[in-house]
Amino acid sequence: MTDTALFDYRTSTKAEEREPEPFDWYIEPAWCHELLYQVEAFEGEIVDPACGRGTGLKVAADRGHAVLGIDIVDRREHAVFPFPLRLGDFAERPPINGAENFIGNPPFSYRPGIAEIYIRRCLALARAKVAMLLPVKFLASQGRYDLFTQTPLTDVRILSSRPSMPPGSLYVRGLIEAKGGSVDYMWLVWDVRERPVDPRISWLLLPEHAGPPKLFPEVV
Repeated sequence: MTDTALFDYRTSTKAEEREPEPFDWYIEPAWCHELLYQVEAFEGEIVDPACGRGTGLKVAADRGHAVLGIDIVDRREHAVFPFPLRLGDFAERPPINGAENFIGNPPFSYRPGIAEIYIRRCLALARAKVAMLLPVKFLASQGRYDLFTQTPLTDVRILSSRPSMPPGSLYVRGLIEAKGGSVDYMWLVWDVRERPVDPRISWLLLPEHAGPPKLFPEVV
């Protein structure tokens, strides 16, 4: 598919009428990454294997990390900050030999099994941690049983605050707003320096969404 073809499909702003976004370019809000960094420590460089316009890379760079973006399409025309990019199909031939950490929002559906392919590529190349932002339903799969039990998955961090992820090609042209998210997301975190264990599960919430604590009634 040519770069021009990426923007030639129907541009309805109604989700039920839109054609799928080419290469699953959906833009996550920066706070997804900010919540992750509040609970996960990363040392060394951060590589985003599906970087889009650099949302996650900027959060990493703001925390002092060296960063590198990889994507199948150069979208730096819409970048949120200047970042180094290596063009390439990460699923087929990653344009990198390794890195300390991989953090990103990988493609999920434009071809069968694409998210798992990205994860396994990252696990093979990472020297420390891999963190991938995925729909919660990704966990419920017979076919991905080995991915979750035979790899060093350490944490499942569910976003209690639901992000909106608009299609990038509409969002950057002002044809759609980032509001009304309808899909539940989570961070899956691996540490390749560890052995496979049962992962921890936790929840992440934006402060403005936190209400007063709810106490269970006493059992009599």
